[in-house]
Amino acid sequence: MPRSAGWRRHAWISAALFCVLMAILAFGPPKIALDSKWAIPTALSFIRGEAGDISRYTGTSGLEATKTYGERRYNFFPIGAALLSIPAVAVVAAVDPNLTDKVLRTDAASVQKIIASIFGALAAVVFFWVVHAKFRSIAIALASTLAFVFCTSMWSTATRALWAHAPLVLAVTIAMLLLLQARTRPALAQYVSLPLAVAFVVRPSAAVPIVTLSLYVLLVYRPWFIRYVAWSAAVAVPWIAYNLWAFGALFPAYYFHSQMLHALPFWEGLAVQLISPNRGLFVFSPVLLFALSGFVLAIRGREDRGLHIAFAATVIFHLVLVSRHHTWWAGWSFGPRFMIDVLPFLVYFLAFNLRAIYPIDSARKKTTAAAIGLLAVVSLAIHAQGALRGGPDRWNAWPADVDKNPSRVWDWADLQFARGIPLIDPEPRGDGRPPGLNR
Repeated sequence: MPRSAGWRRHAWISAALFCVLMAILAFGPPKIALDSKWAIPTALSFIRGEAGDISRYTGTSGLEATKTYGERRYNFFPIGAALLSIPAVAVVAAVDPNLTDKVLRTDAASVQKIIASIFGALAAVVFFWVVHAKFRSIAIALASTLAFVFCTSMWSTATRALWAHAPLVLAVTIAMLLLLQARTRPALAQYVSLPLAVAFVVRPSAAVPIVTLSLYVLLVYRPWFIRYVAWSAAVAVPWIAYNLWAFGALFPAYYFHSQMLHALPFWEGLAVQLISPNRGLFVFSPVLLFALSGFVLAIRGREDRGLHIAFAATVIFHLVLVSRHHTWWAGWSFGPRFMIDVLPFLVYFLAFNLRAIYPIDSARKKTTAAAIGLLAVVSLAIHAQGALRGGPDRWNAWPADVDKNPSRVWDWADLQFARGIPLIDPEPRGDGRPPGLNR
């Protein structure tokens, strides 16, 4: 196939996939989260030349998610998601002159959901090409992408409000794609630092893939490493300059606060993230159990073994970080929110199982395929609950505020994803207050 024809084919597939996923993700109610409350006001502030000062948009609620410096008030949460949202917010502001009023009255929750869905759909398209770059199979790439979007917290959490998670995942998937393409075009390795630097501006947990993937680039693409560092400066230098001007520090306060460690024993924190009934990754997305076998399959072969070890190390060190996080229960949210940041790596390893059973021409492969399919359906049903229903959100407030009683994450008799399912759990009345401060 001629090169130009190949690019046209890729463009058509990408556009079609984006449109279909965007249509699905944009359906359903938005979720209100204090973490995302000031993202659109911050974007509007930059558009209007106010450099992130959100004083004109603040009323009396949600001020705990802001911080004042002199006469200026800023979003306490990182500015990365707001900066990346500026093009979309500018379009909405041009079309709807009442956007500021909506921000003051309703947090513009529907606009948040649409923009977050754009990030999620873009991340899914990039992830599709990540898997395709590895396996050269449209079928495996499509199946993996559908699992990535609908069988994980990408659907139920990351795309329901303008959290930092969806933009972070988009940046990480771009870095993954560049690394996979660098196998045949080594010069691409130098550009991996650009999306990783953007990811750090979006959320400080990106420090983990920055360390692991930078080490990989240093070891495998040493001739390009100086340029790799230089490209990161294109993002880091303006960001640090802004921090010094606005906050008088190299990093915003959130970057210190968010890394506070809690006294929760590590193994208990690990269990919370993986198997607790109301926050466990493998409870809400049991299909990701196959990421474990996928990693084994990935490192059996010599090809890309170093890259796969770097991907796995990213997951492991991220898991260590969030298991010791001071808000280890992930605040007011649905399921394993803290594990969203490494979903691209987990589903990438899941894809190795799909390659191993394709084509399905034996009893063993049929059994494996049936197991993957069953767990995928269960995962899909659970995250549909979180994405489309309000009951699971009210679990955070009733019968007790999870921020005040985080041990509720271990309550097997009160499953968050089961809230409001007829005949299983009649939907209780929550207290109606907005979500607490989630970090």
